[in-house]
Amino acid sequence: MDDRQKKRVFQWVKSLSNDRFWAWMNWVHSRAYAAAVQHYTEAGITIFEDEFMAHIVLPDGRTVGEYMLAPIEDSYRTGQMPALLPQLTSGKGIEKV
Repeated sequence: MDDRQKKRVFQWVKSLSNDRFWAWMNWVHSRAYAAAVQHYTEAGITIFEDEFMAHIVLPDGRTVGEYMLAPIEDSYRTGQMPALLPQLTSGKGIEKV
């Protein structure tokens, strides 16, 4: 990118409203994050499932991240490990272990 192109982009960014600026920044960040995840996955540094585990939707409609917030807080408060998906082993479509 030459200086003229940089100046055009800078002027465009300055012209954005606060809301549009942050929407654009979120878009840029999302693209950069997706590219990094793809790079790490292709390089064998991580696997796709590990990167997106918190966003997997459970049978009750909540994500793993939403489900685990309270048990993690309890675990730090009590010093005990949380049960691993206890309501999923209650016979609702998944066999008890």
